[in-house]
Amino acid sequence: MVETILYILAFLIAFLFVYVLIPPIGRLAFRIDFVDKPRKDVERKIHREPIPLTASYVMFLGFLSPTCSFQESSTWRRPPFSPEACC
Repeated sequence: MVETILYILAFLIAFLFVYVLIPPIGRLAFRIDFVDKPRKDVERKIHREPIPLTASYVMFLGFLSPTCSFQESSTWRRPPFSPEACC
């Protein structure tokens, strides 16, 4: 039961991380011109306006943050000053 709650909590942290960070990072992409610009001569680019290229980085960080937080070797489950936390 506890593991299920931890999986749900990790999912919610990742979801909220991505949900909150994609809009500001997308605006930053436009500011630093890190966008995919449409071109008429390329058949595969069907978008009509520039698309920010930063969402994949935010998704990766959203995956990485709970993964690093909830891994077995982390000490977050134990009290910080317990004898097991020192070893």
